[in-house]
Amino acid sequence: MVQRVILFLLLIFVVRLPAQTVVINEIVASNSASIKDEDGDSPDWVELYNTRSNPVNLKGFGLTDDKDAPLKWTFPEVTLAPQAFLVVFASDKNRKNWLHWETVIDPGDLWRYRPGTSALPANWRHPDFEDASWNQGRGGFGYDDGDDATTVPRVISLGVRKSFTIADKSKISKAWLHIDYDDAFVAYLNAVEIARANMGAPGDYPAYNQSATTFREALMYQGGASNAFALTNWSVCFATGKTCSRFRSIITASNRLTEA
Repeated sequence: MVQRVILFLLLIFVVRLPAQTVVINEIVASNSASIKDEDGDSPDWVELYNTRSNPVNLKGFGLTDDKDAPLKWTFPEVTLAPQAFLVVFASDKNRKNWLHWETVIDPGDLWRYRPGTSALPANWRHPDFEDASWNQGRGGFGYDDGDDATTVPRVISLGVRKSFTIADKSKISKAWLHIDYDDAFVAYLNAVEIARANMGAPGDYPAYNQSATTFREALMYQGGASNAFALTNWSVCFATGKTCSRFRSIITASNRLTEA
């Protein structure tokens, strides 16, 4: 692993990226599950950082793991914004159609939520549902056992809602849901089911008092990674023509709740 780090540092010198302009910010030489690519694989990766106050065009610069071939892989037309980060996968896939990933919901963001003490309203998953009367708290949710941002009553289920804005839906090519959960969840985007785990069959709407199929412990508080679900039907979810797309999920647990 030390040798790979040295080669990557040599790379920046050989291709003559201006000193103190674009730098290597982080290297993962053994990516077990920290970040996945668009295929769901977890190759090694390098994170670059533009330290300048103006954008830098990386076209023609290269990455390599071979000191005798400094331009083994060259960048396509891609601009790194000021003080911006860029993760490049060392996957050997030679991808030239540049994918720019953005997170629309961050850990600790505010959510509207309602404990499952009774059945949720039939239209709670829809974008126009009014949730102002629901509680508000930061993800993740749980029974206050040391790894929760928002404490909830010891109920079996919890409905949570979060809205976000998509500036230009035509630029979306792929979408993923990353979630850490205990014990199960079903997630909806604009009322369309996008993912579920450990809870019934796809398309089934779980009752507020329905338990998870089996017990499952959350992973992130133990140093693990969240689970990633490729959204194969995201285009249907965004087909309403609205710029404000709303995310809904219901988490159902047998023993406790955690982040959504």
